[in-house]
Amino acid sequence: MDDKIRLPITEEVRKKDLRQEKSCGAVIFRVDEGRVRFLLTKSLRGVWGFPKGHMEGNETEHETAVREIREEVGLTVHFEEGFRETDEYLIVRKNGPTIDKHVVFFLASYEDQTPVPQEKEVAEIVLMEYEEAMKTLSFDGTRRVLAAAAAFMGRLENEKTE
Repeated sequence: MDDKIRLPITEEVRKKDLRQEKSCGAVIFRVDEGRVRFLLTKSLRGVWGFPKGHMEGNETEHETAVREIREEVGLTVHFEEGFRETDEYLIVRKNGPTIDKHVVFFLASYEDQTPVPQEKEVAEIVLMEYEEAMKTLSFDGTRRVLAAAAAFMGRLENEKTE
């Protein structure tokens, strides 16, 4: 399947010589008939997660997220102010450098658009409610990011009703 392993970062690992890599993306949601549904992507390698990708040139984190979302799922999104969550892990390859990966996720929504998968990277796009999405996501780090996004959304909803 894949020749790499994903590991959490420990202090021991931090002391080693690692190649740094930063990506940005978003937890994307939409509200249909009062139900919040999250957009998940399945990579060609079979990994379930959120749209994200490498920063290029002098892009800001938001600019990278906007570009990657448009490229991977064909959407123009609205970012929810105040949410920024990170996931950090190692990618250990059998042949190649070990990568210290930092991923920044924002929270975004969309309306009146149909997601379209980027054929070179995305095998499938699905919309799922929270519990199903938590079961489907491939890694603990992305599940933690989704939990943080849902908690943030709950706080926003509470502020609106007060």
